[in-house]
Amino acid sequence: MKNKLEYHIPLIITAIMALAIKIPCFFMPMCYSEAQLYTDKVFALKNSGLTTVFATDGSVQLPDLFSALTACFSRFVSSENVFLHTFSLIFAVLCVITAYKFGKFFFSVYGGVISAALMTVQNVFLAQTGLVLPQMALNFFILCALYCYFREKFVWSSLLLTLAALTDILGILTSVFVLTAYYKEKSNREWKLSTNIALCLPVVIWFAYQFLSVNICGTLSIRGFDFDVKNLLNILNFTFIEQFRFVLSAVFLTAALITKFSKNTDFYAGDVFKTSGIYFGYILVLGSLFQAEESFNILFVSILAIMTGCAVSLLNIHFRYKYLITCGLIIVFAVDTFIEEKYTDSYLSYKDKVEVDKKAVSVLTDKLQGGETILCDKYFKMFLEHSALGYMTHSYELLQNHKIAIAMPDSDGKLLTIKTNFMTAPEFNNEDFKNICKIKKSGYEVNIFKK
Repeated sequence: MKNKLEYHIPLIITAIMALAIKIPCFFMPMCYSEAQLYTDKVFALKNSGLTTVFATDGSVQLPDLFSALTACFSRFVSSENVFLHTFSLIFAVLCVITAYKFGKFFFSVYGGVISAALMTVQNVFLAQTGLVLPQMALNFFILCALYCYFREKFVWSSLLLTLAALTDILGILTSVFVLTAYYKEKSNREWKLSTNIALCLPVVIWFAYQFLSVNICGTLSIRGFDFDVKNLLNILNFTFIEQFRFVLSAVFLTAALITKFSKNTDFYAGDVFKTSGIYFGYILVLGSLFQAEESFNILFVSILAIMTGCAVSLLNIHFRYKYLITCGLIIVFAVDTFIEEKYTDSYLSYKDKVEVDKKAVSVLTDKLQGGETILCDKYFKMFLEHSALGYMTHSYELLQNHKIAIAMPDSDGKLLTIKTNFMTAPEFNNEDFKNICKIKKSGYEVNIFKK
């Protein structure tokens, strides 16, 4: 089959849409989660290097791979936001290529195009594209490792799994799954010592990494264990229901029932789909055992999108009707990205939050330079401390020269409100402050208070 341009129209449309939406964001300041990672890890690694890692006061952790890579890029290439965001964009592009290659190789060019298009248009995928966070890098490492494993490129799979394991706990969980799946199917494969060593390597390296972490930092360098059924329910809800994904879930189930995979594709592709489904369930359940930001669910959403794309490609209809279904889904998810008003980094509307925060920092700077005492939260403290985050044109020693009372956000998540519990500066009482400014865009607002 010739890969005519018309076969790739859905993917071209989504790629253009994604770039049109995200490129302007590269010139924006870092959002709150990027700022947290940058100030906690990247900034220290960039300026202090390994002396930060080998500190003996027990206050540090070994850096995850993404933080180390970003610190190197920031130090030796550029620390400008636009370049850091472009660096992170590379992993999103690689994710799209991997989804396309997966669907095309095991199913058809239609499977590749639809899978990549459906993944690209997901709200959480668009939101995470270009953000200086490890989620997209982890997504690429795992998806590409699985693709290489199914193609029996075990050395490449091992390398990618090692990178994933050094990035996040989901990486080592995937490594264990791949190792188990390999030995389960070992009787059907030619035995090679090099393959066995390669697939064991990610697990060995991860344990060595944790051994160093315990001995240097006194703790494991993993996300906190948090066994709670609510975590699993929240992940299931976000993966299958939120951001209009109940439509994607319905299409997947319908296509699966109609095609009956084992009868509509060759045995090997059917086996790949079955193993992918088992991994999907496995990583969903075990991933819920660890504390995580909602945006870490991007891996589960990507797998669902790829499986749906492959399922639709197997429908016994003309490819134009398959693409019509795909374009309908693209429209649904495009609408979602513009109507959702949630301000975490799992939603594209985080951009409104950044714009409001930037205006708030400008007001705070003016008030502080005027000698006023300002009430703000820990994130605004970071925005004021680090000009590299993009909220200030140049560095001010505001926290040394002025009084800032640091407070936690209130229960509804809005920042800089007086209804807070103080983290520091307990000498300030709520009654000491009055509202001087409200900045709002869409459904997100910031209230600024002064003493």
